[in-house]
Amino acid sequence: MAQHGADEIDVLRDLAETAARAAARLLVAYRDRHLEIREKTSARDLVSAADLDAERLIVELIRADRPGDTIIGEEFGVHPGASGLVWGIDALDGTSNFLAGIPHWGVAIGCEDNEGSLVGVILDPNRDELFAAARGRGATLNASPIRASACASLDASIAGFGPAWGQGWHGHRMALSDRLLAAIAHGRQMGSLAVDLAWTAAGRFDFFYYDSDLNPWDVAMRVIAEEAGLVTDLLAPEPGFPGALVAVPPALRQEVARLLQSAGYPQSENH
Repeated sequence: MAQHGADEIDVLRDLAETAARAAARLLVAYRDRHLEIREKTSARDLVSAADLDAERLIVELIRADRPGDTIIGEEFGVHPGASGLVWGIDALDGTSNFLAGIPHWGVAIGCEDNEGSLVGVILDPNRDELFAAARGRGATLNASPIRASACASLDASIAGFGPAWGQGWHGHRMALSDRLLAAIAHGRQMGSLAVDLAWTAAGRFDFFYYDSDLNPWDVAMRVIAEEAGLVTDLLAPEPGFPGALVAVPPALRQEVARLLQSAGYPQSENH
């Protein structure tokens, strides 16, 4: 079992906040420029110089203070370390929104140990909202405590959800969307996993579902949701189904699990 003192956790969270703010300043400076764009895996999956430079900056800041930690970024991959701590960073989550001028994107940084997500920060520069958490220390929005929704009825809930990027998941997504939208009051697909997860932690959405091939930078900051009172489940990929991240109030967990199982997912496993 990993043991981390309060001082160490504070240092990790402060470093994540500092790096996120530095990256956000860079991204805001890029926001109104004409940027060269290229596809990564498809036309749905884009990258620009803003993504690359922001990730490079975050890696440099973390490396300067924590040279022994592993860092995994969306754009540049793995920077190995031996400390046992692993940082997952998405320097610009919501690239398509960013490039289209839609003000719904953010910077996501998380640090994990062998028990899961330890520290997480999600910064939305468009609204000047900094969501942060550390295991056992609670979740905050601009330093004020936040709590997730206590909604206990699926048919009264508002759900945030993200797209299945791969073309091969289109049939799965359509079938699940039909079930999801029929079962809830409202659904919102906003385009930034990180900001949507933070909004769920703050109670703006009642629960959040994101299906894709999940990577460390997608889930390393989920302690924000957990410390706000949500249960997070990571669903492993299955033949015909992508992996998924679910963040849900305890009172809705079984209903959401049944909904996902009706679309073919096996019993979820909490991580």
